[in-house]
Amino acid sequence: MGSDKESLVFRVYPLERNKILARFENLADRFDTDAKAEFVDLNQFAKTFFYDANKNTQYDLSHVEYTEVSLSNNQPLKDIKNFEWRGVDDDTFKGGPSPTPDNGTKIALDPQAIRQFTFHYTKRKPAAS
Repeated sequence: MGSDKESLVFRVYPLERNKILARFENLADRFDTDAKAEFVDLNQFAKTFFYDANKNTQYDLSHVEYTEVSLSNNQPLKDIKNFEWRGVDDDTFKGGPSPTPDNGTKIALDPQAIRQFTFHYTKRKPAAS
């Protein structure tokens, strides 16, 4: 589950039974010439984490649901209303690069980006053979 990319880091925090918070960070400096976006497949991460954490369990993973949340984990990211800052020199600012788009279940982490997700696992007992 670890990354071979030195700039990609994740931390996992338990929230409640069968629910975790995962924080993904791209530590690359956006001003480095070789800094680029890194991708994390959320489905693969969720499955790998579940089976690594439950090696001796009698349960299989039935379903996993994930939601991107704010950095303070107090609301889903889709519910946040972005504030548009205004400054006296707005006309001279050309803006930065556009964020790298996500690709299906693979999320993009641009250099110096931080994104958090809650994962809620539903497990089931495997059928007896």
